[in-house]
Amino acid sequence: MKYLKIKGFTLIELLIVIAILGILLSLLLPSLSAAREKAKFAVCKSNQKQIGIGYVTYTSMNNGFYPAVFEHGSYLGWDDVLSPYLGLNYTQEQIAKNRIEDSKYESLVLACPSDDVPRGNNGFKRSYNASEYSSNLKHILNGLMGYKYPGEPYESINLAKVTDPSNVVVSGETWAGWNRQGTGYDNHTKLILPYYNLLRTHANDIIEGFFLCHDGKGLANFSMVDGHVKGMNGKRIFDGQKYPGTNLCAGTMIDYERED
Repeated sequence: MKYLKIKGFTLIELLIVIAILGILLSLLLPSLSAAREKAKFAVCKSNQKQIGIGYVTYTSMNNGFYPAVFEHGSYLGWDDVLSPYLGLNYTQEQIAKNRIEDSKYESLVLACPSDDVPRGNNGFKRSYNASEYSSNLKHILNGLMGYKYPGEPYESINLAKVTDPSNVVVSGETWAGWNRQGTGYDNHTKLILPYYNLLRTHANDIIEGFFLCHDGKGLANFSMVDGHVKGMNGKRIFDGQKYPGTNLCAGTMIDYERED
């Protein structure tokens, strides 16, 4: 009886195969990482789309007016106010406590999957913030949502006054430790101010404690007043600025009175 002689791999052949696999893997990993980040960016864009539609729905239910970005005395933030339009699980009791203490109240709509900035005080990350308005500082903060103080009227802008809805920002990304869900008092908005710092630095990513981009390329997602989302470098929100090189918002995507 003849037996088949099976030739096995030599050690050198095995090492060569392993080396080839290692090279192939090293070539594939960057592509896989890029694909994963693109997927996260798409999820983030979807989140911003939902938030933008939430604002559109809110204004349609409130005579065209935007909510306050933060209500002093009640500690309500914009995400608390929008919660009925975003399908969030906040309860009045939790809003009153100004803290979300149970994981079942975490909303992925408010969290960008690329946002890995640690949150303190057991807070769940909120990766987005609202465009702010101040009658006292409208040269800088000429956005949409003001602050509400006890006994005083809302300062927020009416949708009808927005001159270029497709190019005015209503919501954008700010990844920071203080930006947590259900904590209106802690956030003090700060959507606009960190982007002004882009005018003073060559960095695209980390600016005075704020992380503002995906994949180190300066890209971020912004909801516009008309409900659509733009994924772009944060510096683009200064397109049309009437006074370049300053922190004046006239003509930018922050300015609700910008020209069409």
